[in-house]
Amino acid sequence: MTARAAIIGLLLLATAWLGAASSMQVVLEVTMVNPPTVPLVITTVLAGGRSIPDGSGDADQRPIAQGTGQPGRTITLRVDGVTAGTAVADLAGDWSVQVGMALPPGIHGLRADDLTSGLSSPVWTYIVQSRQDVSAGDGCGMGGLFGCLIALLALAGRIRPPRARTAR
Repeated sequence: MTARAAIIGLLLLATAWLGAASSMQVVLEVTMVNPPTVPLVITTVLAGGRSIPDGSGDADQRPIAQGTGQPGRTITLRVDGVTAGTAVADLAGDWSVQVGMALPPGIHGLRADDLTSGLSSPVWTYIVQSRQDVSAGDGCGMGGLFGCLIALLALAGRIRPPRARTAR
């Protein structure tokens, strides 16, 4: 039996017991033990006027993170564990936060937190590229996907990045 059917049954029973002419009111309060949770997610990151996929980047040092969560909740955006801004989710649960500080070139983790519910979004990886990398047209400044792999391994301390060759 559903909760709604049980409530209707109780109201019918109370009405029959009290009689139709009674002026007594029955007040029933229902509290949800486990209210449904709305997942907290970053749905897109905007930089330089365009959408940036997770794990990619741009030269924009102050991207805008957008996402969804529980309506009315305050969402805290963290970059590398540091608070970068807050927003309140609208009635549809949508929120948007521009990073409040200039991010240095490199790989950064963006995460949204709802401190009221304790929910956190998965981390979104955003790479701030130097202006010369972006103007050269390759994703990480050293040859597209291969260059990105070299840059990630270098950041992880696995390898030393190749030195730039100079003309003699």
